[in-house]
Amino acid sequence: MASGQKIQITITGVQYPVGAGEDDAVTTVQKVEAEFFQKGSSHYLFYVEHPEGFPAPVRTRIKLKEGTLEIHRQGPGGSTMFFSPGQSYRTEYPTPYGVLFMDIVTKALEVKPITTEGWPNVLIEYILQNDGEDMARYKLTIENE
Repeated sequence: MASGQKIQITITGVQYPVGAGEDDAVTTVQKVEAEFFQKGSSHYLFYVEHPEGFPAPVRTRIKLKEGTLEIHRQGPGGSTMFFSPGQSYRTEYPTPYGVLFMDIVTKALEVKPITTEGWPNVLIEYILQNDGEDMARYKLTIENE
C-alpha cells in the first residue's frame, strides 16, 4: 500500500473499571476512514472523529514508531496520549466536567505487521491513574480492515 492512501480502520476500546469484574467491561467500537502515511520507520494515521458530547469534530493523528505509539487529538476535548511499555506518561484527560491530570501506565504494546505495506494491527494495554491510584484499565486495538 502506498503512503497517503485512504484505509478503513477499526478502533476497539475495552474499559475495565477498578474493582469490577470482567462482565462489567465497557466496549466501544469505532470504524473510520483514515489516511495512512509512512515516513521512514514511522507509520501515521490521520482521521476525523465526532465524539459524543462535544460540539465539533476532533482531528486525530496516530503515530507508531519503534515500539511507541502516540495519539494526538486536536479540537474540543483535545489531548495527547503516549504509550511505551513499562513507562508512565502524564496527560490532560478532558471530561465534560473539566480536565483531569492522569498518568497513562503502558503494560503492553503489541504490533502485528500485516503482509503488505500499510498500518499494522496494534494492541495496547494500559492503566489510567490519578495521584498514583488506578482508575481503570484498558485494552485498545487499532486494526487495518
